[in-house]
Amino acid sequence: MGLKQGQNLIFLIIAGLLAAAAGISLGTQIRWIAWLVVVVVDAYLIAVLPLAARRAGDRGFATRHAWIRYLFPGRATGVFFLLLTLAASVMGFAGLYVGADVFPCNKGWLDATYISLLTLGFSDFGPKAGYGQRVVIFQLASGVLLLIGAFPLLISRISTFADM
Repeated sequence: MGLKQGQNLIFLIIAGLLAAAAGISLGTQIRWIAWLVVVVVDAYLIAVLPLAARRAGDRGFATRHAWIRYLFPGRATGVFFLLLTLAASVMGFAGLYVGADVFPCNKGWLDATYISLLTLGFSDFGPKAGYGQRVVIFQLASGVLLLIGAFPLLISRISTFADM
């Protein structure tokens, strides 16, 4: 196995572990695990976005700073990495909803996942004041970060057909 293949495998393992941890937090209602997953996903995106912009704007940046290649998955791996990261984020926030006092009536794991993925912001469900509002605001900010960060990054990698 080459260095790049090993690196891609590490990306998939980490993303898979994050998604599994989010699923565990959803099933067990252990909110600190859900918070950990959400913070790790967002921290990665916040760290990678400026570097991706810098790398795209300055072609020599990647050659002058060879360490940067270790922060980005390969082209094919990026698709699976993005899906696992999205699953980790959605299930992480669902883990924050289930069993918590976020919505007027308590939700099960399936309801929490549905709310986290599909209905947040469409006023189907309104959070309670306090903790519920803070979680929803954090999820909206996290979702925007995922939309402006991960998806364009992945699309640019696929469209340029560059594995680096």
